Amino acid sequence: MPQQLPPAPRLFVSRSEELTELDRWHADEERQLLVVISGPGGVGKTSLALRWLHGARDRFPDGQLYVDLGAHADTPAQPDEVLEWFLGALGVEVPPPSLAQRQALFRSLTADRAFSILLDNAASAAQVRPLLPASPCCAVVVTSRWRLSPLGVDGARFVEVDPMDVGDSVELLEQVVGEPRLAEEADAARELARLCGGLPIALGVIGARLSRRPRRTLAKEVDELRTETSRLASLDLDDSTSTTRPRSAPSSTSPMWTCRHARRGSTA
Repeated sequence: MPQQLPPAPRLFVSRSEELTELDRWHADEERQLLVVISGPGGVGKTSLALRWLHGARDRFPDGQLYVDLGAHADTPAQPDEVLEWFLGALGVEVPPPSLAQRQALFRSLTADRAFSILLDNAASAAQVRPLLPASPCCAVVVTSRWRLSPLGVDGARFVEVDPMDVGDSVELLEQVVGEPRLAEEADAARELARLCGGLPIALGVIGARLSRRPRRTLAKEVDELRTETSRLASLDLDDSTSTTRPRSAPSSTSPMWTCRHARRGSTA
């Protein structure tokens, strides 16, 4: 039984409406649940998907499959490669040579079984479609910076994840830094949240840096982030949460995120 999901996020706040909607859709669907979670880089799409999938683990007793499709890599994962990866996880030592044969075998192996599948960092609907099982008992969650509207003809439901508001952003900082420290500089904490654009990945980086420097004031951190050069130098980071790929080469799944991009509302 494959159990391939990355760990559930340790830092997680808000998103209760999205989680409730996912639960409702799964309860209402009499067919396979297909969900596309979209939003800007660093906004927490994968964290939302993992939070729900781990919470719903008992509903999919046959296992979980995961792959990073590498939408922002030099060479995104191809469906035939991913199917080889999935078939191997299901016990197939020598997969068929063609994409069509691999699709057919994958559907046979998952027929009438309850799997959850996370297709992370998808580039297009065409990349996703060959990876859909036929079983109505499965749930497939896709994350992407694009809405992937063409999957609507496949019955997809769509969740658009927005940046968090200031209150939720401060709550996430509290999980890393601690409430007493933030309470001492409440105004600076809110300004830090605003400068991070409501993106959990940026808030986590800032929180970790403050945790490593217990004597550093939040006001000092705010001053540095307000300086463009300092912001770009200090907040560049990889948006990927996993390097699981159906290949041996290192993953490079996305361009670097910067606080400047978040403030301009970029989805790059």
